[in-house]
Amino acid sequence: MKNIIKITLNLVFLTILISCKTTTAQEYFVNDFNISNEFNQNEIISKIGAPDSISEGGSEIVQEFGYNTYTYKYGLSDIDFKDESYAITNINIKDTRLSINDITIGATISEVKNKFKNHEEINDDITVNIQDYAILSFKFNANGLVTKISYVVFT
Repeated sequence: MKNIIKITLNLVFLTILISCKTTTAQEYFVNDFNISNEFNQNEIISKIGAPDSISEGGSEIVQEFGYNTYTYKYGLSDIDFKDESYAITNINIKDTRLSINDITIGATISEVKNKFKNHEEINDDITVNIQDYAILSFKFNANGLVTKISYVVFT
């Protein structure tokens, strides 16, 4: 009887171990650009395209931490980067020029839910927690269409 219990426990442990190894974290892309990886300015521009404008600065609070931000404007949308490390701190998508994982302004609630299985519904928004370092949020209008996409990194 003890051997049967040991074998059963070993099989359960092995099954859990295999499922953990085969599960991969979802990657996140702005257009075709993987924002989960490290990158530089040239890679950003080659994948997303040249921004309409670039502004340097950041709020007083951000500057108190010893770094500036760079904001790349793409139409009504923007991407904020920290310093010259180009670590993304914030993305706001307000038009169809940019997308996250092929979801853009005008997508339906069901498209967002299907694309991001680990979502939560909070008030009338859908949010996705990304490995305790960022939140991806979708806002919808009365017709159930995406009106704004936000990606915020906890700094």
